[in-house]
Order: sequence, then structure tokens, then C-alpha cells
Amino acid sequence: KRSVIFYDLESWQPIRQTREVPADITRFLVSPDGSAVAIGYSGGFLAYGLPDNSPIAEKKFFGNLFLAWSRDSTMLAVACNNEGVVLSHANGAQVYAWPGPVKEKYAYPVMAVDFLADGLLVAGDNLGYLSRIDVRAQTIQKLAGTEATPVFTISAAPNGSVVAVGRGNGSLELWDIT
Repeated sequence: KRSVIFYDLESWQPIRQTREVPADITRFLVSPDGSAVAIGYSGGFLAYGLPDNSPIAEKKFFGNLFLAWSRDSTMLAVACNNEGVVLSHANGAQVYAWPGPVKEKYAYPVMAVDFLADGLLVAGDNLGYLSRIDVRAQTIQKLAGTEATPVFTISAAPNGSVVAVGRGNGSLELWDIT
């Protein structure tokens, strides 16, 4: 089946299962407070409330998908294709959106996202740029001023001051965001 199954770690018995998604699961991410799960699949993503599988958000698309929950679990960042969006956990409404970079009339994909703190995230793109995004102020600040190898993954330290950036050439960078 195409669903996420949660197990009790002591008994190894299933305790919860999400509804089935329409295609193969490529990513999933449980919110920090355990109240929701976002599931990326070939052709879209779904976000459900737990434990009742109540729908929060759904979007159809094709391409790579990157997910990140805010530390307080109130927002979900979704990067896909040529844009990134931040959705409200409460109702799935779009809180903020930003486009990927454009070079010579071609829009490049947003490739990775992670929250530094509530309302503040860092995003990487296919041109190799890193951007610091303040969702509440709706501002974007580029952190890397020159093109580099595409950003494939981002992971912020718990205090949000350091970010690990994995690039398409296999390199790993540590960024002091402060």
C-alpha cells in the first residue's frame, strides 16, 4: 500500500496508518509536535492531521519535492519545481510563496528548505543560491552571492544558527547563519 504506517517501538505493532496516496511515496515528514504528517509522492503531496487523518493540504505537481515543518509545527514549507510555498498547519492556506531564481528567462527550481526558527527559513535552489526567508515579514535575503553547485539538501541546527548544505557535487558545507 502507499501509506505511512506508525509502529509502537516496544511491541513493533502498528498503531496508526495514514490514508493511501495515489502514487509511490518519495518523502514524508512528521511535524515536530507529532500532530501531522506531510507525504510527498510521485505527482504531488498531501498533509494530514494525526491521529484522525484529517486533510490539511493537497497539491498536485510533477518534479522534485522538499518538505520542512516549522519548529512550532504551525507551518509547512514545500519546495517544488520553480517555487516554494509555506502553508498553515491549521487550515492548509498559503502563508507565503517565493519563486526560484530566473536566469536568461529560465526559471530554476527551489531545491531544499528548512526552518531556522518559527517563521524563518533557509532555501536552496538549482543555481546554488541560498536564501534566508522571513515568512512573517515576507522578505528574502540571498546568502550566497554567486552561483554554485545545486543545493540538494539543507538541515538547520536546533538553535537555527548553523545550516548544513549538501550540494549536487557531493560536498557538504556548514553555514553560520548569524
